[in-house]
Amino acid sequence: MRLFFHRGERLRSEKAIQSLFRKGKSGLRFPFRYLYRITTAESSDPVRIAFIVPKRRIRKSVDRNLIRRRMREAYRRNKHILHLLPEQKSFHLEIALVWVAPDALPYLETEQKLIVLLQHIATEILKDTGDKHPG
Repeated sequence: MRLFFHRGERLRSEKAIQSLFRKGKSGLRFPFRYLYRITTAESSDPVRIAFIVPKRRIRKSVDRNLIRRRMREAYRRNKHILHLLPEQKSFHLEIALVWVAPDALPYLETEQKLIVLLQHIATEILKDTGDKHPG
């Protein structure tokens, strides 16, 4: 798998994001709140994701952009954890990651916590779809 983060992998549609927040399953793994939804929508990418850093929590736009950049980079390097699941089955994933920490974390810490989160989401998805183990 190539480690790119293409435009098609981004969850951009306002309608899709609203339905994700209404109908998706959510949880909290510090420093992230996550929402995910299994869909049958046909798209070229099996996983579409949105990265959200609320202005209410992080006031400076420079800091919000830094956190968002770190989240995207950590996801880009570790997206293989989630991308293997939809290839085995015939479904698509929509995910939103919301930053809940009061400050920015160092990149390595952000990446480690994101890896743990992606593994957690993968096991939840496998439970939802009826499989017993990943891969």
